[in-house]
Amino acid sequence: MNIKSSSSSLWGNMKIADLDEDTLEGKILYYITRVHKESLLLQKLQEEYAQNKTRLRLLVDMFKNRQGEAGTDDLVAAIIKDDALHPEDICFAFSFDTQQEFRECIKRINQRNETKR
Repeated sequence: MNIKSSSSSLWGNMKIADLDEDTLEGKILYYITRVHKESLLLQKLQEEYAQNKTRLRLLVDMFKNRQGEAGTDDLVAAIIKDDALHPEDICFAFSFDTQQEFRECIKRINQRNETKR
């Protein structure tokens, strides 16, 4: 890695060699603090994301028990149509243990849509 080219992109026209010792140390401490705080925020966000995915899965399980396969497939179709969740999150929420189960659900949705035409 060329330090001069990477430093110019980070600091504009200022080169790392142009920084005095105190400024350099100050910038290092500043970015250590930023990275630490952002790491804590990211960790908290990841924990919250995992908790919410689990809550969603429990709610979807209740929905599946009440609405059956057709109702569940309709919910998956609406989520896909609205691009509301990533496919991995859909698989988790609907307890699709394999990609094959997800593809089978998509196939059922497509078949039902064909019969409605």
